[in-house]
Amino acid sequence: MLLLNCSRKLASLEKLLLKNFPESLKERIDDLDSYTNSYYMFTQDMKGLHEILENTDSVDWTQVLQIQGLQSGLDEVIRSTAATKKVKVETAKRLLYVKEESLIRCLNSEHHATFEKPVQPAKITVCKSGLQHVFQFSSLSPSYAELVNAGWGFGQTEKSLRYIQRCLRLLPSACLLDAAGNPSAVGLMDQSAELRMGYTLPEYRRMGLFMHLLWAFEDSLAQPDLPFYLHMAEGNKLVKGSTEKAGYRYANCGWYQWNCQPLRSVL
Repeated sequence: MLLLNCSRKLASLEKLLLKNFPESLKERIDDLDSYTNSYYMFTQDMKGLHEILENTDSVDWTQVLQIQGLQSGLDEVIRSTAATKKVKVETAKRLLYVKEESLIRCLNSEHHATFEKPVQPAKITVCKSGLQHVFQFSSLSPSYAELVNAGWGFGQTEKSLRYIQRCLRLLPSACLLDAAGNPSAVGLMDQSAELRMGYTLPEYRRMGLFMHLLWAFEDSLAQPDLPFYLHMAEGNKLVKGSTEKAGYRYANCGWYQWNCQPLRSVL
């Protein structure tokens, strides 16, 4: 190991490290951004999880953050720890949908998923009121971040806009372009590889476009051990119907989200 005591050499090393860090690690940390400050928890040892949350720095309880998971038993552990850490917690239950075929492929696979496969162009023809409408499948340009944010039920804030911009730059996305080249349905992945931030623009609804978008998105990322799943608000009947028609199945374990906020005056 080489110890550097020279300030000039240390500065050069910092520049070199920053240059080689993944882009997702170069983002400026915002203690109030719960979209970025996200944790996903799955365990069979609730007692052990309580010990980890209570006595380690695995979670930064000084930040506004969110925790997601599919086990209702996490609620007691999270709330108990949050009370000790003087953190306010709000719990929301969502609907979790999974693509059964992708789970089977995942369980039978010996490979590791990557995001290197390019999006494959595909044209989709939909009939409505006796007229044919042709849509082109494509990735979603970062310039449409505001459009995605405006229609995303869990967004519509400045922080969610910045989050969407990062996801569009770094993660797979998809859209269906109309004849004029404008998005009619959109969707993209988040850092957990979940299909998120997806919806159809109002003027294109009830045409089955979101179902076609899901199919095309899956085909563009078809890899043996990449599961496809998404969650939604319980009252979102439009997305629920399209998702079920696309072959996704409701997981009765549910999906839970804990929104945590430190009880500090600065927040």
